[in-house]
Amino acid sequence: MRAWLLDEWESWYGPDGPGDIDAAYPSHMSGNTFPTALVAVDETGAVVGTICLREQSSSHLEFNPWVGGLLVARDRRRQGIGSALVKAAEDEARRLGVRKLYLETHAAASVVVRRGWIAVAPGEPADGPAMVYALDL
Repeated sequence: MRAWLLDEWESWYGPDGPGDIDAAYPSHMSGNTFPTALVAVDETGAVVGTICLREQSSSHLEFNPWVGGLLVARDRRRQGIGSALVKAAEDEARRLGVRKLYLETHAAASVVVRRGWIAVAPGEPADGPAMVYALDL
């Protein structure tokens, strides 16, 4: 999974990026608090997607808690996996007592808008224009 994340987000986790994948992802495996990573697997047990819940964004400190790291395997996109991961993140946030969530995207905008997320601010991702979205839980 590490190589997959590095390949998808090299500008963030690569040698010249600000992120540290080795520090970030092990801390996301606690399961009962922030940060938390959720993983989608197919019928064979292969990892096909992931999403994370974090206390805050590294770029939008005013919006928290934060959903990030939504990634679906390229050959499994457009099969509802991204939407299922977003729903799972919403459900997990509710379980943790969260009342409002935020995320930033351009690639998955249609997914989150269909789920009721509302655009609240312009985004700042390295890979193109985006918006910050919010969802009342």
